Amino acid sequence: MIRKKKHQKQDKGSSSNVSKKVRLKIIGVGGAGGNVVTRLYDKRIEGIDLISINTDLQGLKHTKADVKIQIGKNTCRGLGAGMDPFKGREAAEEDIEEINKAVQGGDLIFIAAGLGGGTGSGASPLVANLARQAGALTIAVVTKPFSFEGEKRLEIAEEFWQKLFNEVDSIVTIPNDRVFNIIDEKTPILEAFYKIDEVLREGVKGISDLITFPGLINLDFANIKTIMTNAGSSLLGLGKAKGAERAKIAAKKAVSSPLLDIAIDGATKVLFNVSGGRDMSLVEINNAARVITESITKDAQVIFGTSFDKELNKGEIKVTVIAGGFEKEIRELGSPLPLGIKVPVEEEEEKPKDENIKKIIEENKELEIPAFLRKKK
Repeated sequence: MIRKKKHQKQDKGSSSNVSKKVRLKIIGVGGAGGNVVTRLYDKRIEGIDLISINTDLQGLKHTKADVKIQIGKNTCRGLGAGMDPFKGREAAEEDIEEINKAVQGGDLIFIAAGLGGGTGSGASPLVANLARQAGALTIAVVTKPFSFEGEKRLEIAEEFWQKLFNEVDSIVTIPNDRVFNIIDEKTPILEAFYKIDEVLREGVKGISDLITFPGLINLDFANIKTIMTNAGSSLLGLGKAKGAERAKIAAKKAVSSPLLDIAIDGATKVLFNVSGGRDMSLVEINNAARVITESITKDAQVIFGTSFDKELNKGEIKVTVIAGGFEKEIRELGSPLPLGIKVPVEEEEEKPKDENIKKIIEENKELEIPAFLRKKK
């Protein structure tokens, strides 16, 4: 495990506030997760621990993080898990003690991963299991493959999305195909990927700001736990706007992100915060609130707050929305995995589906095309 020194340019006051109230950790699993952590590191959110976990040693070296953990040194030999999520799971089990150390002390843990390959798909459910065992509110933010990456990769992503879903409090899903809703044929590829990563970065910043900065109507970690604990599939939205109707526009952006896979209208738990400068009016706060409350069911549980944000541009209003409770069915949460005990993959539940995935892996080794989200630098 490699530890790096924290950035020297820190707002000590902000970092101190976070550490006193709640400790946040963001864990990127696999190449795609590592890319997200790197972007967050470049646009530092103070007081948050950034951790990267990967089987690919070269990919890990290019990642920027406070803590780097190479898993599966014997299983993968530093070369990655390819399209084999079972190898990714085995790699995580090989270094389960290191992962467990990394999650300790976290009150809120985000797990970022790209599904459809080996490490992100296979290792992230185990990381989530350990995070919840450690007592953390655990939120996964994942991407699903582009359609052009093939049906087999999509099938693996769906199978392991369900495994991860069963291990976390909440999961935010971004199908990569949705990026085509917000770009045109002239948009550079790196800019397109940046837009996907920004959903996570801005969402995490939005939540950390709710916890860190006191508001006129204050929100805290207890409010976030109320909304996100056992919330299932969730929406994490953020909107900004300036000028006329800025509050309404920001609220509409927050509840209708074209990148997310669900709409807010089915949510049973909603938390939102309206922030702006000293010129923000009560009428504007009411306008933003109406957009959100009119988008959800009348019996939904709603918690809201307002705050001043000095980091916003002049004349700008920001609306952050966290919504969950979309699933009607009761999830079966994963059972704790005793540390030091490696459970054979073939003994996991849903064995018929697992065997089907193994068959897919063996029959489609040639489908291991470059996974852009995982390999971009």
